[in-house]
Amino acid sequence: MITFPLSDNASLIVIEPGNLARLKEGRPLKVGEHLVCFTPDMQKFVEQLGVELDVESIKPSEQEYRKVRLTPEQLEAALKMCQNLPEVIR
Repeated sequence: MITFPLSDNASLIVIEPGNLARLKEGRPLKVGEHLVCFTPDMQKFVEQLGVELDVESIKPSEQEYRKVRLTPEQLEAALKMCQNLPEVIR
């Protein structure tokens, strides 16, 4: 993985196939102060986290922000529960 700092505290993050494999195995990828995760089904993932959110109502170009409190164990359990679901392309 390579991180290129941009202006206004933004970054360009470039990941390689090994990182993709790691993400698809349900393991988060740490990018600076952020965690990046992969789930094949976002709706099922947020349900596993206990967050009430209809992901189908959010347009792909929009962002939705919610304050949540998650433990590493909750995140790990939700990722593992969802990692073998079929991929849902929105």
